[in-house]
Amino acid sequence: MHTYNEDNTHELILAHQHRLQLYEVAKTKADNTRLVSEYDRKRYLDELFTQIVLVQLGGVKTELASHGYASDIVTKTAQLDTDNTVVDLIYEVTFTFSGSLQSDGTLGADDSQMVFFAPSGSHHIACRYKTAQLSSQVQTLYFDDEGYSHFLAHGGPRTLWHEYITSQSELSSMISDFISLIFIEKRGNLSRI
Repeated sequence: MHTYNEDNTHELILAHQHRLQLYEVAKTKADNTRLVSEYDRKRYLDELFTQIVLVQLGGVKTELASHGYASDIVTKTAQLDTDNTVVDLIYEVTFTFSGSLQSDGTLGADDSQMVFFAPSGSHHIACRYKTAQLSSQVQTLYFDDEGYSHFLAHGGPRTLWHEYITSQSELSSMISDFISLIFIEKRGNLSRI
């Protein structure tokens, strides 16, 4: 039988404190990067969605599916006309996960969702989620912007800036917390009072 071990709680506290520190560092770096035009801002956000958010969510979806869990990823795009060229840019990504095995049924509108979106006028992606029992506040994601700062300083192909990004730990943490919360709700048969 497993007994309480204070080392486990200590590790949880240290992991939480480390996540907060990473978040503050990323926020500082991101706040120091400003984009000049509306097109650059929207293109930058589209690249964050495409190169970071969708890549990580795709990996999570594959891992969940390998264990028999159903999840879904839906993107919303808007068209932007620039230099007589129309470009589709992502402005929202929704990740749906119920915590149920694929054999239990299909995903529905009431399932738990994480929504990643670009707030109006912002050069950051924000996230909020809802589960069967609760909804989160909006959390701004400050990705490690060293890559974009390096790209701005050294030039290079517009679409290759993301290769310089070294960490997306806050996104990984948020996704892990969301999935853990759903499993905790299921295991604990939690319900609203």
